[in-house]
Amino acid sequence: MIFLKSCHIIYEQNNTLWDKVKVAYEIKNSKGGIKMEEEKKLFPVYRFTVSYEENGEQKVEDFCETLCPHEMSDDECREKIALIMEMFEEEYPEALDHISQIEFKEVAKTTWRLGYYSHETFLKFKDKKEAFANFREFVKSEVKRCHDTGIDTSCLQGADEEARWQKCRCKSCREDGRTVINH
Repeated sequence: MIFLKSCHIIYEQNNTLWDKVKVAYEIKNSKGGIKMEEEKKLFPVYRFTVSYEENGEQKVEDFCETLCPHEMSDDECREKIALIMEMFEEEYPEALDHISQIEFKEVAKTTWRLGYYSHETFLKFKDKKEAFANFREFVKSEVKRCHDTGIDTSCLQGADEEARWQKCRCKSCREDGRTVINH
């Protein structure tokens, strides 16, 4: 199976969604694509970006960012693009005729990804205590990175305040195999 580094899509003005899309793949190598760094337990983060013109001005929307438990295959990439395009068509119908490029690409590898006042991972833990210990180490490294680079820690959205942490136990997180800590 070949895995994708990114999907670059040139939007064309035709009738249906898939008639409009021409997909080109950027493959890292010909020996099976990108390999996960198993020893570090890093997971890929993909970002979906749409470029379009509005009132004569070029705009770029980072429409969606998603953490994945593994590198996406070409079929998974196409399925994800189709789902996100349906959402984009609903949310930005006026922009459809003015789209110049759609990009779905891997933008990072991480153990925990920031969500809206939460972090998520696909790491497996035996219990809440182990999950919190792992998250604590991640947060320490992020706080240090913020201090070293002069970034305000407010970008962590409260992750640096352990008293705020709550492990999500919802059905969706359990079924997806995600550990989510709200903060």
